[in-house]
Amino acid sequence: MWAFASTDVEAALASEGRGRYGCSSCCRGRRRHRRARGGGGDPIPALLDRLGRRNPDPVGVLHHDFYELASPLPRFHSGRVALLGDAAHAMTPNMGQVGCQAIEDAVVVAHLLADDADIPAALAAYTEARHRRTTRISRRSRRIGELARLSHPLAVSARNLAVRATPSAVTSRALDTVLGWQPPPGPAPTVRA
Repeated sequence: MWAFASTDVEAALASEGRGRYGCSSCCRGRRRHRRARGGGGDPIPALLDRLGRRNPDPVGVLHHDFYELASPLPRFHSGRVALLGDAAHAMTPNMGQVGCQAIEDAVVVAHLLADDADIPAALAAYTEARHRRTTRISRRSRRIGELARLSHPLAVSARNLAVRATPSAVTSRALDTVLGWQPPPGPAPTVRA
């Protein structure tokens, strides 16, 4: 089970089964939430109980902080060295794009370095090809996370109403720029042994 860390335990418990939120690693108020839910709602209460133990089983419950580069790097290369994935553009996981962007980076770099290309020039082209897209996705992911962490009841209600009222065609169109990425045109790079 993957649990998205959030301080909004109430939203996680209240939305259980509707797929809007994951569980929270925040244990404060867990007893109050358990009482409010009447002790039901597996697996959330059981997971919160495990998180509240003094020495939880490290195999069963892992906690990893995540970090982002709030301001994009000016470039993803320097001379013959390139940064890819999180090293170049660490972002919040709210869109599920962290690994996807790393793979896209690798595809672009492989394409640009094919056929004995000039390495510094190819890496400059990599920055040019990837910087705007990864910055846009990183900022969008951060904004989605900010919306997900709303806690004021009126703000949460307005957000939830807006999500429910948005037609799926509009949501799909909004994701086209993220999900519609295509590799660079031209022949695929050859693999050298």
